[in-house]
Amino acid sequence: MTLLDDVSNGDLNAVKAFVERKPRPDNFKAELICPTCRTSVLSKAAEKGHTEIIQYLIGRNNLPSAIFEPDVLGDGPLKLAQDHGHKEAARLLLWSKAGKTANKTGLTAQCRTHVKNFVEKKAKLRSFFPGDSLEEMLKPVVQRATEAAWSVGDLGVTEEEAVGLSILTIYDVVILIDDSGSMEFQEEGRRIPALKLGLKAITTIHASLSHEEDAAPSAPALKKSGIRRIQFMNKPIKGKALNKIVNIDDPNAVDALIDKHSFGGGTPIGTALKETILDPFVFRRKTEFVKPLLIMVITDGEIDSGEKDTIIGNIEKSVKALQDTHKVPQDAQAIIFQFVLIGEDEEAAKMLKQLSRHKTVGRYISCSTTDWVTEDIIYMADNNKRKLMLELMTSALEIKEQEDDDDDGDDDDDAGD
Repeated sequence: MTLLDDVSNGDLNAVKAFVERKPRPDNFKAELICPTCRTSVLSKAAEKGHTEIIQYLIGRNNLPSAIFEPDVLGDGPLKLAQDHGHKEAARLLLWSKAGKTANKTGLTAQCRTHVKNFVEKKAKLRSFFPGDSLEEMLKPVVQRATEAAWSVGDLGVTEEEAVGLSILTIYDVVILIDDSGSMEFQEEGRRIPALKLGLKAITTIHASLSHEEDAAPSAPALKKSGIRRIQFMNKPIKGKALNKIVNIDDPNAVDALIDKHSFGGGTPIGTALKETILDPFVFRRKTEFVKPLLIMVITDGEIDSGEKDTIIGNIEKSVKALQDTHKVPQDAQAIIFQFVLIGEDEEAAKMLKQLSRHKTVGRYISCSTTDWVTEDIIYMADNNKRKLMLELMTSALEIKEQEDDDDDGDDDDDAGD
């Protein structure tokens, strides 16, 4: 029986016994890789989904890198694992230290395809990347996207989830935080600690996207992405203090930001959205609108009376302002609003879902009502927090098709949930 047979049968002990009595890989390369079909022991383990053998092989430092190479049909270990539906095997191969070198070209190609399709077809953002060759213009974005994808490899994410992160490199991000009294007193005071932990995870992820690039004058949208501003609803930061929370890429800055802030007041989302975010970034903007904008609104409770209509009105006005003043094409998803519920207020969740289904502004709104549960966040491992926030952030950019129905978002179809 050959080593390839042992691998095919999932016999980890036999594989260990063979490899560990062969200290020099050059002496047993023929056993590791079939001379005829070029199938390696790693490819065979991937094909069969034997994750323990995969972990063992990629953890050895005396095996040749050739075990990552494709067979005569052009199929390498990662492709074989994916083709046979072995997700955990594929994840191990993709994010292993040796696998990164072997698979980086493939991941770069996937990021390139994903970003190009999003810019050109889904979000209609071609006008932000002028030039004859979109692929050439997107090279800096794809480079950042690939580096960011590698940076989240330790989170246990799939290749598809990592590639999804690449879209975030296109957008600037601003965050509006609900600092109402309920944030401090509801759920035994757990909402503010949960807010800090979630924000730190988000900041950590965005720091991986913030690689400075020398953008060509013809494409300012190629400048680095990141969190451009964090603001509060009731007690917005003003003046010189505001400069300290611009272009945030340090997760440790979140603690000081939240700890020094005084929470109290209502939930005037619509009003605060205009005054703290839309005025400086859209309505009163003095510079050209050169980079798409993702606005994340984090709230914990039902909004103040009349604020729902204010939210809808301000979103409509912002979209129109981009089209009229900043000459953004009508079908471009150049501004996206993500409303995130922190805590478990059912009425607030219902209202946010109604906003996301609104007939005119719903296509610009992403709604998350289940991800930021306070107790779950507080007791999660750091990597799990980052993975959860990564999923939340990328979900905001799942572009919705324009609907032609008459749904105004005020239905009660969730009443029986």
